[in-house]
Amino acid sequence: FSFIDDNFMLNRERIRGICKEILDRKLNISFEVNPGISVWTINNEIIDLMVRAGLYRICLPIESGCQKTLNFIGKPVNLNKSKSMIQYCNSLGLYTYGNILIGFPFEKKEEIEESIKWAFGSNLDMVHFLIAEPYDGANMFSIYKENNWIELNETENFNMRFFRTKYFNIQELNEIRNKAQLKYFLKRSF
Repeated sequence: FSFIDDNFMLNRERIRGICKEILDRKLNISFEVNPGISVWTINNEIIDLMVRAGLYRICLPIESGCQKTLNFIGKPVNLNKSKSMIQYCNSLGLYTYGNILIGFPFEKKEEIEESIKWAFGSNLDMVHFLIAEPYDGANMFSIYKENNWIELNETENFNMRFFRTKYFNIQELNEIRNKAQLKYFLKRSF
């Protein structure tokens, strides 16, 4: 089963109730929470209960391995707690994966490298490196718009966006992301 719920962990009593129902009915199922589980919403006790109920893999959307970037995007991620939780989940046999975004508006090369380095030292089974995108309506979009860093090209594809940050264009960000992803795949392969 896959729960598609961005707010799955919002109410711990609801989670306990779901897990208790699965256990009480002796349902032999496996499940995941596809959008991910924010690391600040979990602890060993709730993970133990979820594993007993059938949790088999966990996505931890850390977003960045750079504290300055986390502060900018307003994510209350504690990077040390995240590593500890990853280690704990791995010890239970959970498959762990996470998303690391690069290319925030004012992110410098050193900050991107710090984030990538954190990901490599995180012990996640898989990391998906993604490029932060300015979506209309999101807080970050106004930064791109004010700096004229975004171009909507509606003649080719109404969904296609071309953008840059203060320090990188989209091609440079793709190159950094692709290199990090390939290096991570090769590391995991060996």
